[in-house]
Amino acid sequence: MLNWGQILEQLGISGLIIGGISWVLKMLGQDFISRRFSAYEKELDIKSKEFQATLDADLQTHKAKLDKEHTKFQKLHEKRLEVIMELYKAIVKLDIALQLLTAIVKPIPNGTDLKEMEQEQMKNASDAYQEFQRFYLDNKIFFNSETCIIIDKLKNTYWEGFWQGTIRQRLPPAPTFQQTIDEARKASETVTEHIPPIKEKLEIEFRKLLGVI
Repeated sequence: MLNWGQILEQLGISGLIIGGISWVLKMLGQDFISRRFSAYEKELDIKSKEFQATLDADLQTHKAKLDKEHTKFQKLHEKRLEVIMELYKAIVKLDIALQLLTAIVKPIPNGTDLKEMEQEQMKNASDAYQEFQRFYLDNKIFFNSETCIIIDKLKNTYWEGFWQGTIRQRLPPAPTFQQTIDEARKASETVTEHIPPIKEKLEIEFRKLLGVI
């Protein structure tokens, strides 16, 4: 006959053993997962700090580069402003000298030698033109091509006015009275009518560069 008592006793022990083993395995599994998660968490933290350090270094490098570029641009802008002011002074000086040289009616103070006065006006206009041209060519790199086109046109028109206004002093033998009058009128027209629109256009460009428009 079957001994149910023994069977139940054996089943009970086996169940406890299996239950115990399952519990142990469960706890071991949880501990393993916990350890793996903790290790992974530490690894993520390390990588995060390394990434943040790299990012901070890159940001500092980029900031330093931007600061350097800003300083470079600021110095270039300041130099350009200086060039614009000096060039405009040279233009004004030349403009005044040419207006005096090419004026149809000139005031002649008492006791003034007309020939000496004309020679002085011619020299002043020539010196002013050379000063303007030299400064412009030395600093042409500071202007874009569109602005250079305007300045070149102004320079050429000033030279045209100077050439027309000094024909009597330049051409041997002296030109006829009518030739002198015709050239004087052309010179006056060039200086008083042709130059102002070009000069005004250049002034607009300068104001844009200065940031006053």
